[in-house]
Formats: sequence, structure tokens, C-alpha cells
Amino acid sequence: MCSLFLPLILLAHIPSLLNGEKICCPDGECYSMDPPWRSLIRPVPAPNCVEKVQYLLYTRSNPSTAFNFSSENTSLEGSYFDASKPTMFFFHGWRGSVIHSSHPSMASSYLVSVDANVFLVDYSDVASNLYYPQPVSDLRVLARIVARFVRYIVDKKGVSKDGIHLMGLSLGAHLVGYIGKEVPGIRRITGLDPAGPLFKGEDCQVRLCKGDGQFVESVQTNKKYVLGFGTPREDYDVTFAMNGGMDQPSCGIDLIDLAVSHSQSRSDNNSKALVPSLSCSHEKSQVYYTEALRVPNCTFWGIKEDIYKRLVSVLSLGHGAKIFVPSRECEFPTCLPMGIHTIDYPASGVYIVPTNTKEPYCIKKPETSEDMKEVTIWNKPLKLLLGIF
Repeated sequence: MCSLFLPLILLAHIPSLLNGEKICCPDGECYSMDPPWRSLIRPVPAPNCVEKVQYLLYTRSNPSTAFNFSSENTSLEGSYFDASKPTMFFFHGWRGSVIHSSHPSMASSYLVSVDANVFLVDYSDVASNLYYPQPVSDLRVLARIVARFVRYIVDKKGVSKDGIHLMGLSLGAHLVGYIGKEVPGIRRITGLDPAGPLFKGEDCQVRLCKGDGQFVESVQTNKKYVLGFGTPREDYDVTFAMNGGMDQPSCGIDLIDLAVSHSQSRSDNNSKALVPSLSCSHEKSQVYYTEALRVPNCTFWGIKEDIYKRLVSVLSLGHGAKIFVPSRECEFPTCLPMGIHTIDYPASGVYIVPTNTKEPYCIKKPETSEDMKEVTIWNKPLKLLLGIF
């Protein structure tokens, strides 16, 4: 019955999809609804005038208890914020929240690798909306709110853009792309399986893309064209296709995972039902990346993709990557580490990263790690000389 009414609903929306429209918010910011922001293949509503986001600041001086503040009061007075240290921002995805236990682990894992200011940004008031197109549309408003704070710590606190790392999961990956567009020159942007629905095939203006920062990377775990929650696009500086990037061997069939994840929805302190995950494979990107940060004595090695490695990994649902994509004879630029040190290597392109089926997911290759150290040692002074590190 729904299929009979769907064409009528689309026809009713055609005038608003084709005619120019601009939404202006009380803060004076305006947002065009012309293509590519809204079109017949991207029928999103007008953005809501979101007023604030919540920040949770972690440092090595307060690794377990966050300093909480909102975008309405960003003085950072009384916090352990140190402008001389690197700064990382992490953004959750749709139906997510940094209150979820897996996100504080991102902060603690990052602090294992880097003595930094780690901001977890909570926009769950927006992300909790079950009508997915609305949070997609609201990302632009959120990006400008956070961009104001980023400019504040750069202009008023003295933070260097070369020390800023933006990271986002799923929908959050495109949000960090928008922030990078608002604040040009951010050193590093990491997209953890950037969301696919309403972003696949779209212009770089509306999604995470190469050029949003000095260095843009993607960790892909569910980039299937059909029934995939990630995007298949690979136009970043570096793309890590975990076990081929489509299915993760420990996850099974994503439709089953989706049903299970919805049945396990929980409530936070505000009694808002939040779905902890949409897809096992989709959210595995964060699991892999936090392990890469948390376990410095093991490296997730990516091997330069070719048609054979891609087919074997994809057709085996990720299981074949560990067997047929070996890293025994790694040399630069055939291999690249996935994690905090990726940016130390002057490489680009798509790399397949084999993993174990169960934790620990990292496959230890001590001889590879030792051989590849020379590339990092050689590359750091060169980047300093060129002014790009």
C-alpha cells in the first residue's frame, strides 16, 4: 500500500525540491536548499536552527572524568586544556551519543598515543531523530557551531591548525568534512566509515572529500553499494579498506546485525532511546581504530590494493584478506600503517588492511614494523623542510 502513495508523496515535494530556497537562522547564518544540498535524489528537509552542542574534554590530566561545557560557554576556564598540545575532536554518528561507552574509549585510546586535548562532541539532540534525512540536513548548522569554537581556540587560545585532528564516525565523518570546509587548513581529518545514504555519488560540497583538510583519510568497513551503511567513494588522500572494506569477518550478515541492534536499544539519563549501532560492519571502523591507538606495539598494516586483492577480500566477505593479502614483504609505498602514524608516510591511494576475526584484531608483523621505521625517520625531516608536517 505504501508503494502506491510514495510516488504521490514525491510529486508533492517536487516544487520545493526544484525551486530555490534559503533558510536563515536567528544567529544570522543562512543555508541554501538549492542542489546539491537538496534534489530529487537527495530529498532532505530544510535544516533546523540548532542552537548548541555539548563538549567533553579529556586530557592526560583528566583521562577518565571529562570537563563538560556547551557551545554557549566556551571559555575553557578551569579545564586542563593546553594550547601547546595537539587537539583532537571526535564526532559520533546517527542515533549515537558520546555518552555511549564506546566513545569515551576513543578519548582514552587517543591519549595512549598522543598527549593531547581530546574533545568528544555530543550532538545527540540532533542525531537521535529517527527520521534520518533531518540530521543529514542539520549537519551544516552543527558544523558552523563547532567551526566557531575551532576558530576561537585558534585565534584566541593560540592553537595551531597543524596540530588539529578532526575525526568522525559515519554521519560524523561528513560533519568533520563540513568543519574542514568552514575552517580551511586543518592538518588532519579522519572519516570512520563515512555514511553512505544521501551521500553516495554526491558532490564534494555535501560530503567528506579530499581537500577538506591538509590530509584526509577514510577507514572503510561497510562500503557496499547495496545494503551498506558506508560510502563506496574513495576520493581521499588515503583510504583504508578493512578486509576489503565491505564486510567484516566477525559480523556475519548486516541485515541480521541491524535487527539485533534495534532490539537492543537503550535509554540515556534523559530517557531518550538510542540505538547503539546500526551495523556491526559499519561501526567496526571505530573498533579497529581505537585498537590501533590503544595498542602501540602492534600495527594494522595496509597493503596497496590491486584487482586481485580486492576481489578476494570482497568475495570472501572479508575472510580472505588475512590469507591472501599478506604483509610479510612490506616496503614503502606497498604498505602503509593504519593509525596515528599514517600521516608520517608520504603515501596515497587505497590500502587493504587484513585483521584477525576476533580481538585482538591487529595482526602482529614485528619484522615489517622494524623495516618500515626507516621510512618514518626519513620522512619527518623532509616534511618539516617542506613545511607540510
